[in-house]
Amino acid sequence: MRIVYATIVVLAGGAWLGAMLLTAASVSYFFMTDRELAVQFGPRMFRVFETFQGIVATLTLAAAILWRLSLCSTAKRWMTRLLIAAAVGAVFSTAVVTPRINHMWNTGQSRTPEFRKWHGVSQLVNLLQLLSLSVGLGFVPAGIIADARRGTSKATAAG
Repeated sequence: MRIVYATIVVLAGGAWLGAMLLTAASVSYFFMTDRELAVQFGPRMFRVFETFQGIVATLTLAAAILWRLSLCSTAKRWMTRLLIAAAVGAVFSTAVVTPRINHMWNTGQSRTPEFRKWHGVSQLVNLLQLLSLSVGLGFVPAGIIADARRGTSKATAAG
């Protein structure tokens, strides 16, 4: 089962990371090239992203926790902590930041200092989330190696 958990972490975590990068790149591109389109496209893109992120973050985190519980290692402890941090950022962004930004946008407050403040908070949370997710997924190979070593040492001791 450990290989199944590791595979889910890699696939769902990779989809999560890829979606974060694609969303940021797409929205940035549209704001630089066609502001009118970006104004219409941006909030919708974030809504779709946040829904997708909730699904893949849940899968990634559940698989990481089950993998860690199956055979713990330092690498998997760090991986799990960092994935939890990324998931907390996702929940905070979806539950707190995005609704405030959308409300200000929809009520014509997009040029206010308050809007700029919350937009900055959004960018900071997304950056920290991106870093936590990237580094957390970077521990996957070490977790796989730790599993293989433990499996080999148990097989050798039993033989």
